[in-house]
Amino acid sequence: MAIRSETARRQAVVRPRWTRQRLREHVDAYIFLAPWLIGFLVFTAGPMIGSLALALTDWDLINAPKFIGLRNFPEIVHDDLFWKVLANTAYYTIIGVPIHLFCALLAALALNQRLRWVNYYRTMVYLPSVTPAVASAFLWQWIFNPDFGLANAALVALGLPRSMWIWDPATVKPSLIFMGIRASGRKWSSCSLAYRTSPSSCWRRQGWMALGHGHVFGTLPYHCCPRWSSTR
Repeated sequence: MAIRSETARRQAVVRPRWTRQRLREHVDAYIFLAPWLIGFLVFTAGPMIGSLALALTDWDLINAPKFIGLRNFPEIVHDDLFWKVLANTAYYTIIGVPIHLFCALLAALALNQRLRWVNYYRTMVYLPSVTPAVASAFLWQWIFNPDFGLANAALVALGLPRSMWIWDPATVKPSLIFMGIRASGRKWSSCSLAYRTSPSSCWRRQGWMALGHGHVFGTLPYHCCPRWSSTR
């Protein structure tokens, strides 16, 4: 009986036919994906493969590269700059990433309420994430200017001492984390989409209806936000 049921199930499965319309849909999809794919291959995957290839060579930028295998990697352990870069990366990952996700989720909760002009607020939140990098750099350079910057003007207005911000090694990492909050529009859109498309039964099982917004960060399950995790 088990063999017959398995055979019947396989026969019941109808494989989709490869028609001209289906082929055209696939071609159209790849045409729309082509700009991103080209940018990924040229500006992300290409440099990563090139960096890996250079790590296996001895190259002084003048003579031709010489393949030396893995002999470069033991020298990294004795390089102080490597450990400093590793510490800065760990600092940003452990502290900065959770703060950015927390702010994105908070904005998603706030901007999914029935507010007046909520579409304009959503635009204001998402717009910095598509601002050109050069324009953002000039903007933050003015904000964190130690002489006439907006950040120090706010500190002076509150009666607090001035700061050097990105020009001081002690405050540059918190400043960069703060700069990243402004550009968390993509994370906000992912959290907002997950919040709006998650089934209400899922929220009810996690106590959302009873606990309210104040406890969402302790009750939000990971499986309710698949888009959040996949587009991070």
